Amino acid sequence: TRGGGGGGVAASPRYRSGSIEWRDVPDRVLAQQPRGTVRFRLLIGRDGRVRDCRVTGSSGYPGLDAATCAAAIRRLRWIPARDTAGRPVEAWVPGSNEWIPRPGVDRWQEVEEIRN
Repeated sequence: TRGGGGGGVAASPRYRSGSIEWRDVPDRVLAQQPRGTVRFRLLIGRDGRVRDCRVTGSSGYPGLDAATCAAAIRRLRWIPARDTAGRPVEAWVPGSNEWIPRPGVDRWQEVEEIRN
């Protein structure tokens, strides 16, 4: 278009580090004994930090969905996307986090085991 821009995304963001874990879920949400998969889209900034998170498929637990996005924004880091000129640019990436209870790891399951 002769606008002088880089012309779109030539290289997509690549995951660098960080994780989303049960410790990121507030106790009030854990009390519901949530499980399921949260699907989302992340906006990766030019610095590799998550700038926005949008749930595209709910786990069925709004608190778990919110905790997933909050943790993604706080803890995940990416190598930013690059335009055709090699400059870092913002870009969206899809993602998901499957919340599966594991004995001895998940706080709410440990509480249940103690009661039995």
